[in-house]
Amino acid sequence: MAKRLVFDNNRDGFEGLRAFAADLQARYLLPEVIYGVEPTASYHKPLAEFLIGNGDHVVYVSNVAVSRNRQMLDGRWDKNDKKDAPTSPIS
Repeated sequence: MAKRLVFDNNRDGFEGLRAFAADLQARYLLPEVIYGVEPTASYHKPLAEFLIGNGDHVVYVSNVAVSRNRQMLDGRWDKNDKKDAPTSPIS
């Protein structure tokens, strides 16, 4: 699995994300892909609109849920974007 996921907030980055997700879906024989985005400021809007426009499933995850998930996983209370999303770079 991926430890860190980095992609540009533009069409090329979004297409790379979709390709990465499709690869994981095929590799692990997953029935569907659901993207979870944290609606913070307006950063999520271009990605969500792109994914929805391509017929992908998108759910919004509250920052409270993200915080509680982080606490449950490893007991951290600090806020850090690099720590919030266990991910991997898209090439």
